[in-house]
This record gives sequence, structure tokens and C-alpha cells, in this order.
Amino acid sequence: MKRIAKIKGMHCNDCVERVEGALKKAGYKVGKVELESGIAEFECGCTDTCHCPDPVNVISSAGYEVVEVKEV
Repeated sequence: MKRIAKIKGMHCNDCVERVEGALKKAGYKVGKVELESGIAEFECGCTDTCHCPDPVNVISSAGYEVVEVKEV
């Protein structure tokens, strides 16, 4: 299932790479992370039931605030 997160606190390309890296390390497939809009698109990389940790916790632990996560 694809998810879109609205993120606050990203200011540069290094921030984008930190968010991408944190999501990938947690097992998510990252579609894109956009600096200008503060949006991250990703989906669970698990083959059956999702065992990935909560994306809000993953992104927050990378140092950013998650405003909302939508499932699309």
C-alpha cells in the first residue's frame, strides 16, 4: 500500500537523503522525497503482511516532524 507523508523540517538535499535512508533502512520502498513540497512517497517492502515499523516513528527518529501520513 502506497503512503504519502507530509514532513516538516527538511531544509536541504542532505535532509532528503536522511529521510530516504531512514525509510529504506526500515524496509520501505521509497518512490520519492521532495524537498520543496515536504512530501515523501513510499510503500512497504514486505512481500506479505507489512512488518515495517511505523513510518511516523521512522521519520521522527531521523529528526523530522511528520504532519500527516495518508494511505493511497
